[in-house]
Amino acid sequence: MSLKSLLPCCALALAACAALDPGDTAYSHQDYVGALAIWQPQAAADNARAELGLGLLYLNGRGIKQDSAQAAHWFSRAAEQGNAAAQYNLGRLYFKGDGLAQSDAQALVWYTKAARQGEARAQSELGFMYGTGRGAAIDYPQALSWYGKAAAQGNADAQYNLAVMYQDGQGTAPDPVQAQHWFSLAAQQGSAQAQFNLGLIYQYGQGTAQDYAQALPWYRKAADQGDARAENNLGLLYSNGWGVARDYVQAASWQQKAVDQGNVPAEYNLGELYSKGLGVAQDYTRALSLEHKAADQGYAPAQFILGQAYAFGDGVPKDYAQALTWYRQAADQGYPEANIALAIFYISGKGVPKVDLAEADRLLRKVGSLGDIDAQAMLGALYEQPDFSRHNLVLAHVFYALAAAAGNAKAAERANAIALKLTPEQLKQAEALAKAWEPGVGLPE
Repeated sequence: MSLKSLLPCCALALAACAALDPGDTAYSHQDYVGALAIWQPQAAADNARAELGLGLLYLNGRGIKQDSAQAAHWFSRAAEQGNAAAQYNLGRLYFKGDGLAQSDAQALVWYTKAARQGEARAQSELGFMYGTGRGAAIDYPQALSWYGKAAAQGNADAQYNLAVMYQDGQGTAPDPVQAQHWFSLAAQQGSAQAQFNLGLIYQYGQGTAQDYAQALPWYRKAADQGDARAENNLGLLYSNGWGVARDYVQAASWQQKAVDQGNVPAEYNLGELYSKGLGVAQDYTRALSLEHKAADQGYAPAQFILGQAYAFGDGVPKDYAQALTWYRQAADQGYPEANIALAIFYISGKGVPKVDLAEADRLLRKVGSLGDIDAQAMLGALYEQPDFSRHNLVLAHVFYALAAAAGNAKAAERANAIALKLTPEQLKQAEALAKAWEPGVGLPE
């Protein structure tokens, strides 16, 4: 929340009224000294509206030296008289520890008083406190309720957070349609976070038809506000020609903007463009630097790409030990291709002390059980191998059949070849095992 969001306006911060009083008029015309002169005697006479105005002048250093302690004093006086905007602002100062001792408990008290009077900003802050456990136990239904009240009044922060709760199923069943609705309302008010998330919804078809052309303008709106994630994703759309004519120069430009903000996926993506000379002059040194930067921050795709570079000597001297290190880091994060690359090392004996087919089996099963058809096909080949300690043609057929069902033509050929070697009972068993398996469940042993 910026200081700007705490500034008064006739509808929000200075309380509802039929017409602006002279102090409001002076403030609205940025005559802060004039507003101060009007509000000081009124506040001294315990006028809650003037106390609120005086608090805002002190808080923002308008017409007087900035003084958060004085702001808290005047907000407190107005809040005690029931002024909802003052209660909200006092809660905000307690929440931040600005001008008085930080206290989540006191913030909760004053936000609640203001929220019950319909103060949308306070309702949104209550949603945050109940949603994160600040000042109260985590209570998602309460958070959802308060965000809903504020969102209905048009509070963009609440609309965004309400959308996230519907998206993640917090305090309610997951509801992608409601998530899209509230993201859309917040995005239309200029929320960069909501614009980015709306772009994601259209890019991946979450609760709606996938539509890259719809994703593009929302990413562009967020990127124009400096959202690094949107800049990166906009670069990906241009790089792949999704919803727009392919344009590597535009892709590199947007990803460079994201890199300048420290966006890790963009470091990897821009590194790939430099590696291939797409939209930029080919520069292996620059590519390696970017990919190392992303990999060092734990980005699994970059770790895998570095493993590939060292395994094949792509832009760097071939170094199996380095390749193994990076593959392992990516595999530890569940990156499927890294598990497969490691399995190949253990099957071939490259970069490892010795051939270890049992370890290759473990690595391939880890991703094959998630439905990776390359891993399943490799398992078929492994179990078909006579010198493998777990050699089993029934299981080889199962693994080939699973990969074939997902479209792997070579696996289909091997499954048919092995079927000729099985007895009718064995073939029936293999077919039953393949039919019963579901992704996410361990592969047959």
